[in-house]
Amino acid sequence: MSEYLKRLGKIEQDNNQRAAFYSEGSQVVIAGPGSGKTYLLTMKMAKALLEEKVRYPQKIACITFSRQLAEKLVKELRELGVYDSERMYVGTIHAFCIAEIILPAVNLLPPGSIPEPFRIASEKERKDALSQALQKQGKSLPKKDGAIRDIESDLDKFRRRCFQPEKKDFSSNSLAKVSDYSQRALQGLDWSQLAGDYHAYLERQVHGMDFVQIEMLALHILKTKPALARTLTARYPWWFVDEFQDLSPLFHQMVMHLVEQQLISVFAIGDPNQCIYEDLQGSKPETIHELSDTVERLCQNHPITLQKNYRSSQNLIEFSNLVLDSPTPYQSNQKHLAEIHYIQIKDCPYPQSVSQILMEQGNDKHIAVLMSQRRKSQKVKSIEDLLPELERLGMDLRPDKDPDYGSNTELIEWLEKVAQWCSGDEVYFYDLLPFWNSFCQLEGESDNAKRLEIERELFHALWTLRNGEMLLKDWLEQLCQAVLTSSRLEEYRRLRPDDVEEFEKLMAAVSTKERLQNKALHSFGKQKSQILLTTFYSSKGLEFDTAIVIDLDSIRKSQSAPDLHKRLAYVALSRAKSKLYVLDSKQGNLQGDFAKILQGASVEQLEFWTCDSQGKSTRRNE
Repeated sequence: MSEYLKRLGKIEQDNNQRAAFYSEGSQVVIAGPGSGKTYLLTMKMAKALLEEKVRYPQKIACITFSRQLAEKLVKELRELGVYDSERMYVGTIHAFCIAEIILPAVNLLPPGSIPEPFRIASEKERKDALSQALQKQGKSLPKKDGAIRDIESDLDKFRRRCFQPEKKDFSSNSLAKVSDYSQRALQGLDWSQLAGDYHAYLERQVHGMDFVQIEMLALHILKTKPALARTLTARYPWWFVDEFQDLSPLFHQMVMHLVEQQLISVFAIGDPNQCIYEDLQGSKPETIHELSDTVERLCQNHPITLQKNYRSSQNLIEFSNLVLDSPTPYQSNQKHLAEIHYIQIKDCPYPQSVSQILMEQGNDKHIAVLMSQRRKSQKVKSIEDLLPELERLGMDLRPDKDPDYGSNTELIEWLEKVAQWCSGDEVYFYDLLPFWNSFCQLEGESDNAKRLEIERELFHALWTLRNGEMLLKDWLEQLCQAVLTSSRLEEYRRLRPDDVEEFEKLMAAVSTKERLQNKALHSFGKQKSQILLTTFYSSKGLEFDTAIVIDLDSIRKSQSAPDLHKRLAYVALSRAKSKLYVLDSKQGNLQGDFAKILQGASVEQLEFWTCDSQGKSTRRNE
């Protein structure tokens, strides 16, 4: 029996999944944690292809908010036997906007609307642009990174919420809710002028764009170039959107416009309770309901809620619900009850407490340690603090993004895949080629002989480096000599400066950081490590046998998004399948809101512990 038929049999047993799977036309699905949304989304895509609802040369567009989630979807589609890049696009909204909307419109826009060659402004260039724009209004760029990030987030939210695509202008010069820093230091600021001056600097001095500008330009094209909108939707008549609640308000406008014009059918899936990017990019929990209302009005398709949770037991669901304002309707499909441990740390350092818990997990295959912060902070413990301590204690773990060099860019993510291939992991060589062709600037290259020559060069270079026991430092040096030459890196820097800067940080780190100097290749970017160290944000979409959640009350509260910290805590607590550990270091009057709520919880299989300075845990009332 094919994998598709096996999964279809399981969908048939869930009334809500079945209704969503067989629905015709546009459909909105509300899917809580562990409800099988990825399972359903990929099966719905497979159904559209197998039933030829989309016929070549038409394609399916499957859009999500991160490259990691896109890779997960591709993997699922391959298991179903339907993945074909000629018949579908699977990727991020920004990549889709660039490739399918902006670049095809280059000859229809005024000269200078799109930088040539197309490039993303670097982090430094964006900061310079922000500094210059602030100076025009007598303000200065703060010195602290946290304050700069606050202003950047506020500017992004303003542009995403107030942009008028038909006029290429803004509907207001103010933002209703801003960060604490902006409220204190930028009173009276004209946000419309700030955005205009910022854009002008990027256009004239940098000759690049930032990610919000990409969304703005794509929306402007779709709203003002109806012929191009019809061409796009003729090619992509079906749009599948994952985690709809976390996507940008500008993308929400794109989808709403195309649905209102009845140019596309959309299958959107998400959960308002897991909307966690409201403060960072202006996404709103209610956007999925707005789309649902429109779909219901046009197609008479009511929203469908997936009510079964296939990940967590009922006591875990009830415990996670406590951090929200209202209970969720989800019911567990599991018969067993999970272990829940709430541990109050008195004088014991976090690393000792965490390592003790990790050593007790035995054969659990997937374990995660979740924290609110990645970088060091004076007030809050972070991954950067915890990682070296746990490594010194002999823990075999991996951070999802290494604090010594990061892994936010496509170049580093590609290198991690290459390392896995060279170590014999389950990565196919053809998965390495799309980025390699892009790196060598061969995208759209019609000379197949040249493309084949470049791909062969990569294969022969990597074949000599297939040894997972090599030191990462030596492997990288040989890779640079063979294919990642300085001339290629400098040429790529023109288009993606942040990628090359992060690569240079990696090269410096493997030579100077003690914890990386003896790192073997097989542990670089490894996906099969038993223990993952990640943030509450990055845990979204993942699940683990055991989840260790550290200091929920360290989540920074947002003045502009009052309930955001509750949704983020809910995401963190709902990752566990069979064991959940919640660690809290605050005592007495210093206890945060979440600690007070959870310590008063009455849930089956919930145990309360105290950990002393020796790492010894004592059950409450023992």
